[in-house]
Amino acid sequence: MAFSKLKDENIGFFVIDYSAGGGVERVTANLMCRFREEGFQNLNLISLKSDSGTPSRSEEHTSELQ
Repeated sequence: MAFSKLKDENIGFFVIDYSAGGGVERVTANLMCRFREEGFQNLNLISLKSDSGTPSRSEEHTSELQ
C-alpha cells in the first residue's frame, strides 16, 4: 500500500498511562505531531489508565487528539 493512501486510515497509538510523563509519552506525542504535520488526520490516542488524572504532555497538538 502506498504511503499516501494511508493518510485516510485510522491510526491508533496505545500507551498504558499517558499521564506518567516519561519518555514513551514524550515520543508518542512527538510522533503524533509529526504524523499530523504530514497530513494524517485520523489519529487516536488510547490510554489504558491515568494514575494522576491529567495528561503529562500539555502541547496544543495533544489536546486536539481524541
